[in-house]
Amino acid sequence: MDCVKILKRCPSPIWCLIYGGGMLYAGTNAGVIEVWKDDEYVITLIDHDEDEPYSIKSLAYGKGLLYSANYNGIRVWKDNVLISKLTEHVGMVNCLLYNDGLLYSGGADNTVKIWEDNKCIATLDHDYKVNCLTYGDGTLYTGDNNGTITLWKDNKRVDTIRCDYTTIAGPVYHLSYGCGKLHAITSNGPIDDDDFCPGGYLIHSWFDSLLIMTLHGGHNNMACIACNDMLYVSDSEGRIDEYEVENFKTYKRLSWGGSMVNAFAYNDGVLYSGHANGTIKVWREVGLLTKAALK
Repeated sequence: MDCVKILKRCPSPIWCLIYGGGMLYAGTNAGVIEVWKDDEYVITLIDHDEDEPYSIKSLAYGKGLLYSANYNGIRVWKDNVLISKLTEHVGMVNCLLYNDGLLYSGGADNTVKIWEDNKCIATLDHDYKVNCLTYGDGTLYTGDNNGTITLWKDNKRVDTIRCDYTTIAGPVYHLSYGCGKLHAITSNGPIDDDDFCPGGYLIHSWFDSLLIMTLHGGHNNMACIACNDMLYVSDSEGRIDEYEVENFKTYKRLSWGGSMVNAFAYNDGVLYSGHANGTIKVWREVGLLTKAALK
C-alpha cells in the first residue's frame, strides 16, 4: 500500500476512526467528529455539551446509525444529526462495537452493555474497566485494565486469556480479529499518565486461545487492525508495518516515522490511519502508472 492522500481539518489528535454508509468518521480529542466522503470533507459534528469538550473515545456504525462514546455516555446520530443519548453506563465509555444488529459498549464501570434498537438488553460484568472489544467466529472478546481478555458466547463467559508476560499485568488496549486469529496490544508492565511504558508495548496473536506470536513495539501506545489476511500495526514513532497474518512475516513498512498513529479504519481495499497531529492518511494499493502520477 502507498499513502495517496492526507486529510486534515482539525489540529486536535484523532482518537478513533470508523467507515460506514460511504462515510469516514474521525473522532478527535477536541470532542468533535469529522465526516469525510470520497476523501472530501463534509461536516463536523459537535459531540459534547457546552464547555465540556470530552475526547471521542470510540465510534461504531450500523444500520445507518453512527454511535460515538465519551465521558457523557453514547450518542446516536442519523444523517449527521444527533437523535438519541444512551446513558446506562456510569462514567467513561471506552469502546464500541457493532455486530449483527447489536451494539456493544465497554466502560470504566467494569461492564459491557449490549444494545438492540438503542435499548440495553444485557450487561456483562467484569472485574476491571473494559478498554476494548472485538468479535470473531461467534465469539465476543473483551479486554480489561488488568491484562485479561474474556471470551463470551451467548452472553456467557466461556474462557479467559491472561497477558501475564511481566510480574505486573499491563492493560489490554486494542483488540482485532481476522483470519481466525485474535490480536491484542498490551503494555509490558505499568504506564504513566502520558501512556509511557518503560517496558514498551506488545502485540500478541492467538489461534484457538494459544499464543502464537508476540512482537515488541515502542514505549507509547500502539494501534492495530486485521484486514482480510493482513495485519497493520503502528508504534509510537509513527511507523506502520504490514504483516501477513498466515506467517507473520513483515510484508511491507508503510511508514518509517512521523506522527503517532492512534487509530485505523479499513474499507474495500483502503486503509485509513488517524494520527496525533490531527491528520488522516489514506492508503491504497497503487499500480506503477498511478505511482508515477503521484510523484
